[in-house]
Amino acid sequence: MLLLDEYLKTRLVELTVHMDDLAFSLDLPTPVYPEAAYTVVIDTLVSVATLRSGPLIVLRALSRGERQAPDVLRVL
Repeated sequence: MLLLDEYLKTRLVELTVHMDDLAFSLDLPTPVYPEAAYTVVIDTLVSVATLRSGPLIVLRALSRGERQAPDVLRVL
């Protein structure tokens, strides 16, 4: 069962990512969201990457580009 807070986080991820894709494909500026929205989306995406790859791999991807495994932070 998905709690309401978690459900809303997934919708916010979808909204921000799809609006960015849509704006890019139409050659329009990407909408700007409140900083709190970006914080939630980035935290959620990093959490998914951590669940998929493990914390050490994500740590390296964020801090050491030369030691980064390919596509670790790509979660969608």
